[in-house]
Amino acid sequence: MMKKILWFCMFLCMTTLVAQETVLHGHIYSVQNNKPMPNVHILNLNKVRGTTTNDKGDFSIRVSANDTLYISFLGYKSTKIRITNDMIKYQGLKIGMTELAYTLQEVVVTPYKLTGYLDIDAKNAPINDNTRYSISGLDIGYESRASASAVGRVLSAVMNPADLLSRSFGAKGKEMRKLREMRKDNELS
Repeated sequence: MMKKILWFCMFLCMTTLVAQETVLHGHIYSVQNNKPMPNVHILNLNKVRGTTTNDKGDFSIRVSANDTLYISFLGYKSTKIRITNDMIKYQGLKIGMTELAYTLQEVVVTPYKLTGYLDIDAKNAPINDNTRYSISGLDIGYESRASASAVGRVLSAVMNPADLLSRSFGAKGKEMRKLREMRKDNELS
């Protein structure tokens, strides 16, 4: 008798767990022109499962109530949607995505007359002393300035520790040092 009660409880728990997770069907379209959007990425953040929309903008993904869907597409604003019981009950979720507007600043392209020979190009290529970089996790960028003297480098490192890190660990800094060493070697011969 005890085994039957135990089996019944296990069966009840399993049906409850299976009943909570269901397949959600939806449709994603562009708000600007009301056309379906193919290849939009949909990720269930709680279950770490994902899918993409088909050519008609339709998708289906396994969800439970209170899961969060992250929807993204290049050039469109990404959104997060919390799944409710009503969304599961009344299938056919429709999601409109809006385009991101980017404004670009003026871009000036200046040609360099390179020959293809490293020795000659290393002598003629201008070296840009000012670089701009950013550190992941920080919203601000830093500007690195090359100082000619050792005192200037120390003061720069104290005032802006990101300069020291960039100079010590940056790949571009090592490449520029190699080019400068090559210039010195060419001057000797």
